[in-house]
Amino acid sequence: MILSDFKYKELNGWQLTGLLLNDLNLVVGYNATGKTKTINALSNVIRFIKGEHSDVAPSFCCSMTFKNSGLLKYSFEVKDGKVVSETLEKDGYSLIQRTENNAFIKGEAINPP
Repeated sequence: MILSDFKYKELNGWQLTGLLLNDLNLVVGYNATGKTKTINALSNVIRFIKGEHSDVAPSFCCSMTFKNSGLLKYSFEVKDGKVVSETLEKDGYSLIQRTENNAFIKGEAINPP
């Protein structure tokens, strides 16, 4: 599975929209154009998913699209270190939608969220 698109936004307003990726990527640019912030955003999401929450921004949201034999899109929002919403779609079809108050798997409500 290959990460093909990455979007990221921090509570302070900094955001990265539409970072398109391929099998091999090289990040180049002038000083102060966001190269390090881009790498840090990817790293922040990876550390959060791995459970290494001590070095992670406390509030952010991200969206990742993966290519394989179709498109898999996973999005989630973190507030104060806690996931408050997440969605998982495959080829545009909703597999999971979850908020603090409700959850759906393939369109069917489950309880508790």
